[in-house]
Amino acid sequence: MGEFAKGSIGGHGVVFQAAHRDGNDTPAAVQVSMTVPMSYEDIVAALYIVATGGMGLDELADDDMVRRVVVETLLSEDSAFLTSVSVDLEEARSGSAEYALAQALRARVVEVFAPTASRSAKSASRRRALAEVSA
Repeated sequence: MGEFAKGSIGGHGVVFQAAHRDGNDTPAAVQVSMTVPMSYEDIVAALYIVATGGMGLDELADDDMVRRVVVETLLSEDSAFLTSVSVDLEEARSGSAEYALAQALRARVVEVFAPTASRSAKSASRRRALAEVSA
């Protein structure tokens, strides 16, 4: 098994399998640390990538899983691709499956990453968005 990477997002630590180290038998020589600013839409794009790649919304019900997936996706995907996905989501048409999924993910991002006061106000919106995606 490869080496685990450690990160932090929104003040919460995450540990995950570093994809580039999985199955790599060369010894790790250095550790890299960086701070990457992300907007809510950047986070939505990261979640959209994994949601359309086969991860179900039910798997994103766990806050720690959401945080881990965002950090993993940021490390494993090209940042230009993340930007491209974000732009595509901005252009998604209301009523489309892409739009419904993006709305559900936006609501989830607010729940996980917004200040506490905003979370409770948005939980009803999330339930409605998830219901639309599931329908």
